[in-house]
Amino acid sequence: MPRLLVMADGRAVHTERWCRYFEATGFETALFSLEPCTITPPRQLFPGKRPSGVGMVDYFLARKRLQAVVAEFRPDIINPHYIISYAWLAWLARLKPVVATAWGSDLLLMPHRSFLHRQRIRRALHWADWCTVDNQNLFEATARFSAPGKIIRVVMGVERRLFDRMAKIDFPQSGPLRIVAPRGLGRVYDPFTIVEACRLIGKRIDYHLDLFGSGRDLTLLQEAFRKRSLGGRISLLPFRPHEEFALSLKEYDVYLAASRSDSTSVALLEAMASGLYPVVTDIPGNREWVRSGENGRLFKVGAPLALAEALDAAARQRAEFGRIAAANRERIAGEAIWEENMDRLRDLMLTMVR
Repeated sequence: MPRLLVMADGRAVHTERWCRYFEATGFETALFSLEPCTITPPRQLFPGKRPSGVGMVDYFLARKRLQAVVAEFRPDIINPHYIISYAWLAWLARLKPVVATAWGSDLLLMPHRSFLHRQRIRRALHWADWCTVDNQNLFEATARFSAPGKIIRVVMGVERRLFDRMAKIDFPQSGPLRIVAPRGLGRVYDPFTIVEACRLIGKRIDYHLDLFGSGRDLTLLQEAFRKRSLGGRISLLPFRPHEEFALSLKEYDVYLAASRSDSTSVALLEAMASGLYPVVTDIPGNREWVRSGENGRLFKVGAPLALAEALDAAARQRAEFGRIAAANRERIAGEAIWEENMDRLRDLMLTMVR
């Protein structure tokens, strides 16, 4: 049985899904994480520490702990997630062979921060044998630091067992437009643009928005609701467990995301698989899946008026939601089923250990 050491954030649902897939398909899987593990981990978990609280310093200090883990577990493949952190740590520890996995912001945002950030990315990707990405935009960002022949696209899609249960059946053409915005309250997801767009809409649309998330801007958002008299139109809700939330998506009509930067969002793919009408920002990661006016709406990043107009247009298109939902589900079934896409990566890893 091949052994896989996943190096990733132990709080992220993506990490849990990733480890679960490889355990289910014949890999002895272990997780190394410097973050406190709040997900259901694989059978073997190797916790690390963050003694300084400074990202680059903590990864540098973790290299000896990681080398000890490798000596104990003896993995056939090292799989670090997030290029600027765990893949850089794999380079620091001089581990091989490495299949690195990019998550999006590590290559779409971090290179713009400083020369030092770019150097860490360059060294990590030069050292890696392969790098996985989930869309063309991220492929191109990775290719600025790595040979294109070392990059493989693997869409982190919708699990088959959920896809078959999450289809929306009812498409009401009257009553409140039920909108869900599940990406969170971080600045990159721009919740304040959503709130201001709701103010601009006023009473033109009968709607209710469920906005999910928590964090440092929670109080500011609540104050924004109060000032704009939106308390009855918007519910601010905590995140729910992944599977429970994915199966609840069919209760909504519209999926909304105001992300300033993103690769392929699993939340968007799950919404399309559920039959929701997507209203998302006009960024490369979304343009791969949404054609404005055909199977959803795109709007300009950071533009509340453009978002309000997109929601107006969506409300006028309600009679077509059923047809659009069927087309979107068909595309997800053909291109974004999690297990089918991950099987390609599994096959690659198996060739590396034979």
